[in-house]
Amino acid sequence: MNRLSTRVRSLLTMPMILCLALLSLLLSLNSASAGTITVTLSASADTYLSTDSPGSNFGSAESLTISQNSDRVLLRFNLALPTGATIESATLQTYSAVADKANFIVHPSTGSWEEASVTYQTQPAWDSKELARSDSALRKGRYVAADLPVSAVPTSGTVSFGLDTTASRRSGSITSRESAKAPQLVVTYSTTTAPSPTATSTTATAPPSPSATSTGVSHTLAAVGDTCSTSGTTQQCAKTATAVAGINPEKFLHLGDFQYQNAGANGATDKTGYEAAFAGLHSKTIPVYGSTHDTCDGSGSWECYPVSFMNANGAPEVRGKLTDHQWGYSLDIGNWHVVVFNYKTAEGGSVASVTADLDAHPSQCLLAIDHAPVIGSPSSEHSTNEASAFKTTLINHGVDLVLNGHQHFYERNLDPSGFTDITNGEGGIGHYTRTSTAATAKAYNDTSFGPLKVVLSANGWTTDFVPNAGAAAFNDHASGGCS
Repeated sequence: MNRLSTRVRSLLTMPMILCLALLSLLLSLNSASAGTITVTLSASADTYLSTDSPGSNFGSAESLTISQNSDRVLLRFNLALPTGATIESATLQTYSAVADKANFIVHPSTGSWEEASVTYQTQPAWDSKELARSDSALRKGRYVAADLPVSAVPTSGTVSFGLDTTASRRSGSITSRESAKAPQLVVTYSTTTAPSPTATSTTATAPPSPSATSTGVSHTLAAVGDTCSTSGTTQQCAKTATAVAGINPEKFLHLGDFQYQNAGANGATDKTGYEAAFAGLHSKTIPVYGSTHDTCDGSGSWECYPVSFMNANGAPEVRGKLTDHQWGYSLDIGNWHVVVFNYKTAEGGSVASVTADLDAHPSQCLLAIDHAPVIGSPSSEHSTNEASAFKTTLINHGVDLVLNGHQHFYERNLDPSGFTDITNGEGGIGHYTRTSTAATAKAYNDTSFGPLKVVLSANGWTTDFVPNAGAAAFNDHASGGCS
């Protein structure tokens, strides 16, 4: 009886095995008869059109000026995909020569034009229909991409596009085909037969954009300056350290002036003050250059403490790398580049050094931190924005967020160019009051104490002020994109 049952099961199973084998063979044959290829095509013609010079031709220019109203770009690409090819995706990429807080917009362009002769006056009729816009704003030193509808791209012949931007406040610039970084059309297509070895060996693959390589992981930081002192009646140093620990930050950005009044003989004041209060956070700390504090002699230089202490106890990114009077340093957090600079140009700070660092580290998102404000309102103690000399190079490199202390208040400022500067000097020393209000100011407080919670994501940032336990109630939430 058991042998008969086994034989019946065996006979019933054989057809199933044959069917599975046949299905596997069909799938294998289907896989062998289809292929997907990605090609990167450089522009075959490009130029820009300007209302400032309506009769001029810019077909040989190495950079193409672009804005919302006055400057347009024309691009042309030649396609010759195999017969029967089906386009799966198409992406237009442009390389930014300068940073600009504006995305580029792609329009169809069906009229004829010649690179060597077309002008604003003779351009084909402008089609205002939007095909796509870039996934981020123009940024110096990187390709920015826009995903096109596949219906906008033919498998053979030529295709033209017109480009403008989302902002008219100033012109951006993209490099032309006459440069080393030509505009690119990245096309992925499938075929009904497998590509030959020759075809695959000559296929060019598009370089991945920074946004494509980002992990999507958020990074939580805390930021505050002007924390500990040996005098005064409003000491919040230990409570600020507790509030920072409560955020559980990946990194702690100390925005300078760790210890008042100075570090003391052989760092004695720093040891009993800042070092003791923030003991559990030293291994996460990214230190920022202070001013007349954090020194051995009150000279105002970045020296002695906390340089030697942070060299041994700070975050891994800074250990052994800090020196007296240095311009600054930088690190990367996810797809954010973080530049930490010494605002005191007479004591080692250097706009040229910051510029060189940013030139060497193009990234999707840029955070700048220092001790003094780049923009913001004055106080009687600090009547000027002492880091304003760095503003131009930060804007030119597409800065998204600036964090600083120095002024003993909280103020959030939005610059017309698009970046946000947040001053948080409410670490526990006491308060200053602003003597006037900057036109850029969006939020202000001079009664509370506490750190700033900062969350950096692949495509933007958020901040929240976190009051210390028992401190005056104050909340400010802000957010922004990165480009």
